[in-house]
Amino acid sequence: MQKKSSCGIYSACKRKRVSVMKKVKKLLFSTIITLALAIVCLNFFPASAMSAQAAKARINKRSVVLLKGQKEKLRIKGTKKEVKWKSKNKSVAKVSKKGVVTARRKGKTTIIARVGKKTYKCKVTVEQPYISGSGSEVGLGETRQLFMCGTSYKNFTWESSNPRAVTVDKNGIVTCESISIFPVTIYAYIRGRKIEKMLETTEPYISPSDSDIEILVGESLQFFMCGTSYKEFTWKSSHEKIATIDQNGVVTGKKEGSTWIYADIMGYTISKYIRVYLSVEKEVTISTIFVGRRGVAEIEVTNNGTEALKFERRGSVSGKYNHDSTHYSGSDKTDEGYVIVNPGETKTLVYCNDGYSSYFYDASSMFYFWHKNKRYYYYTSESGYNSIGQFEE
Repeated sequence: MQKKSSCGIYSACKRKRVSVMKKVKKLLFSTIITLALAIVCLNFFPASAMSAQAAKARINKRSVVLLKGQKEKLRIKGTKKEVKWKSKNKSVAKVSKKGVVTARRKGKTTIIARVGKKTYKCKVTVEQPYISGSGSEVGLGETRQLFMCGTSYKNFTWESSNPRAVTVDKNGIVTCESISIFPVTIYAYIRGRKIEKMLETTEPYISPSDSDIEILVGESLQFFMCGTSYKEFTWKSSHEKIATIDQNGVVTGKKEGSTWIYADIMGYTISKYIRVYLSVEKEVTISTIFVGRRGVAEIEVTNNGTEALKFERRGSVSGKYNHDSTHYSGSDKTDEGYVIVNPGETKTLVYCNDGYSSYFYDASSMFYFWHKNKRYYYYTSESGYNSIGQFEE
């Protein structure tokens, strides 16, 4: 039994070795046939093989958009031969021997790569983006729309150097939240570049913009808040017995004196100084205004009132017509320090200064003079009066 089993195992191993040898012979035969065919193709079709290899050579980019100062690497793929690079317009973009393109200024050019007799081209567009917007100032509470111009790129982000003072959203809308002593810079980041625009924050102000406002007792004047689009603010007077102001900005003189008018807006206080004066009407007749040589004006004054009028030597007399005024100031005709015009008396005052101007005075004109740091108003009473003065302060 043992001998028969041993013979069976031997026969099986022999058959397996024969099968493996047949497979090896078939593999060797196939390899030899493949190599032979490859050699035949190379010998009989060399031009076709070279043409297929040349067709694979290509430039990695046929067009590129760059920002001023940016660089881009160009390559010729599919060849190991020497590549010569050239720019048609070096002032727009230059190219190095290794194919590195550098954008120099806004414009268009073509980069040419030469490999033997074959040429490859890449169109280069250089952009110079900038931030555009209305003006370089923004008032408290106001907004401005900024735009990215000079580029075809749409992906960029906005940022403010001082978001506590000026904020900017993703759409380029800036808002002034508070006043900054220094300019605020708005940045736009695009393709690794930073574009800048500076903005000044401006304080709101009260109009009329005169630093010292004068009104009469009983007279009203309209104030306006300017330089801001913010509508929520409050008005107040430091001395309401002298002058009051309502929440519409209307100031009314109550009593002779001076006061401050304040406007509170977004945590800021804007102030305006006001003087309130008394007025006395129809007590003086201005019957003659004479202008002789340059800088000299003679004004004839008749006192129709019941009290004596005192004109100081270096005081001033002013005439108003259609809200314009001119001052006659300097020394009067007498040697005294002042001129007194008693009730029913007429005197001629001489005031000296430089300059020329033309003013028309008639019976509706209003004149005033200073006395002991107080300004008194008088209206002319003579009807049919009309004369010309050529004089200004």
